[in-house]
Amino acid sequence: MVPSAETSAAQLLNTPLERLMGESIHAFIAPTSAASFRRMLEANPSGSAGESTLQAQDGSRVPVHLSLKPLSMDGVHVFSLVATDLTERKQAEETLQRAHDELEERVDERTAELEHTNTLLQTEIVERKRAEEELESIARFPAENPNPTLRLENGRTIIYANSAARATFAEAFAGPGTDAPGDIAAIAETALASGVRQEVEHRIGAETYLLTFVPFRDRHYVNVYGIDITQRKQAEEALRESEEKYRNLVENSIDAVLLTAPDGSVYAANVEACRIFGMTEEEVIRAGRDGLVDLSDPRIRPALEERARTGRFKGELRFRRKDGTVFPVEMSSALYTDRDGQVRTTMSIRDISERKRAEEALRQSEERFHGIFDWAGVGISIVDMTGRILEANPRLREILRYTAEELSNLTFTAITHLDDVHIDLDLFEDMIAGARDSYVIEKRYLTKEGLTVWGRMTASLLRDAEGRPHYAIGMLEDITDRKRAEEALGRRTEDLIRKSAEVEAARDEANMYLDIMTHDVRNANNVSGMYADLLTELADGDLKTYAEKLQASIERSNDILRNVATVRRIHEEETGLVPVNLDAVIKNEIGRFPEASIDYLDPQIEVLADGLLPTVFINLIGNAVKFGGPDVKIAVRVEEHGEEILVSVEDTGPGVPDEVKVKLFHRFERGMGRGNGEGLGLFIVRTLVERYGGKVRVEDRVPGRPGEGAAFRFTLKPAA
Repeated sequence: MVPSAETSAAQLLNTPLERLMGESIHAFIAPTSAASFRRMLEANPSGSAGESTLQAQDGSRVPVHLSLKPLSMDGVHVFSLVATDLTERKQAEETLQRAHDELEERVDERTAELEHTNTLLQTEIVERKRAEEELESIARFPAENPNPTLRLENGRTIIYANSAARATFAEAFAGPGTDAPGDIAAIAETALASGVRQEVEHRIGAETYLLTFVPFRDRHYVNVYGIDITQRKQAEEALRESEEKYRNLVENSIDAVLLTAPDGSVYAANVEACRIFGMTEEEVIRAGRDGLVDLSDPRIRPALEERARTGRFKGELRFRRKDGTVFPVEMSSALYTDRDGQVRTTMSIRDISERKRAEEALRQSEERFHGIFDWAGVGISIVDMTGRILEANPRLREILRYTAEELSNLTFTAITHLDDVHIDLDLFEDMIAGARDSYVIEKRYLTKEGLTVWGRMTASLLRDAEGRPHYAIGMLEDITDRKRAEEALGRRTEDLIRKSAEVEAARDEANMYLDIMTHDVRNANNVSGMYADLLTELADGDLKTYAEKLQASIERSNDILRNVATVRRIHEEETGLVPVNLDAVIKNEIGRFPEASIDYLDPQIEVLADGLLPTVFINLIGNAVKFGGPDVKIAVRVEEHGEEILVSVEDTGPGVPDEVKVKLFHRFERGMGRGNGEGLGLFIVRTLVERYGGKVRVEDRVPGRPGEGAAFRFTLKPAA
């Protein structure tokens, strides 16, 4: 009776645990093993072990190894029974036995072929001996000889032919006194001339004959004796074909094949054996088994013992090449007996170096994969084709706050936000159907606590060797913080768009007021200018002086309006640089100041600029005329400096102090000693020059002497 049992025992017997408990153990012992099991129970008081067969509830039988040990449980004498399932081992043994039987069958077939060939050879020897005896009798009784006999006079003319000869040479035989067939006559003449007996094989119809030409020179004739050797030739051809098949099988084998003896002697080696060992066949034979195997391999002795015990061996060993390198092989070897009764062995060897390297590469690849899988900074999951999660790395478990066991009971749809499930599922099904190999999706996940986590998931499909979908790998990047930042940025962008629209509206309104003011001020200046001009013409003395100052103020007001308009154009018009004739621009602006002394050489150069380029020269030349004094001299120079055009506007006026130079081109800055102004002209100059890709600066006309005039220099890009 079984008082206690483990679940594994119930699974092994395919029997519910409750039924197993309380049942007699003999009920589960197969009838074929009942007697041996009883002997095990009675064999040794300290316990015993051995192989047996258990019978499950459904009648199936399970080969096992049983270990029995007596115990005392609460004063009751019981046995501890441990059963180890031998099903896989038995299946392996059966597979090995089938392979052994197949090889033994091939050896038996080859042995039978060799024995048959030997029988044929022995038969041929007997036939030859009988033929010789028949030749002797033929000479005495040619008429009664069942084999063809001819006598050829002078080696050509038939003077005698027995009935067998007449039947054999029926087509060529026309009776005594006729010539023998040409090929036979030629051989007969050669035999008669040499006096040497000749033997040739001659085919007549479907039969083959051994013809013996015996010359009698003193009598001038040749006797021809024929023996039908058709069957012998057929046997020889069958033997040749058999040997050719066997030779082709061995020589063209992708495995190395050695014919050896149990003592390690090598008798033959095929081409592949010579190749993998790097030796000639003679060198392989001289080396013997001990010169080919790696004798330090501990598996050698057990392999030899197994072959001696069972007649065959199959397994992995190490061999050694001629250059000393050791390489792994898969070898099968078997014993057989040749026709002389000698025990011989065959060894079939396959170099598995590439396979071992591939296995090692696979092992390293798996180690790398597991290293990446376990330590990756992104979540990684492996799912089957139903979407069930097979594995999840630590990072994924950290993101979703599940244990590995909990995730293994879920599908990927169970951890996906309900609103994103259908999109992810459609992409997954397309991938399985072959429409895509991978996809990327940003979706929401649900943690174990039900919190929402945003992730960017990349899914890839892996296929098996037949190209069928095997499983999918998903890599998850936690983008929750990015999504929150994007949401905040979106809100900020909306605020900026709204405020930008408000600023745009305010700017349009300001431009409207500026247009109105500029228009009205310009009209007022025009009217005021007319009256100032009239007053200047009519007045004298102090009144004339006041009128002239009024004119200057009106002109400054007009300059302000022009500068404001220029600034607006700079900011409102798009930068579209085109080739501009620099000489024409300079000459045109010099023409605005006919009373000024301006020196200029007119090089024909085109630069990249736009319609606002004249404003640069209006401001620079105008400032030199306005602030240089009545005797000021102005020079405009244009020079080519590599990939730049350097333009200089120099004057002999009061110059610019050093402390002013650094801020002269800033907005609303006026040069000390350069008169009064609104401070926009040079700012506009700098803005336009930089707009054209150049730079502007102010220097002393004479280095180190600020009081002897200023030099304004700027660069432009030449037109291509």
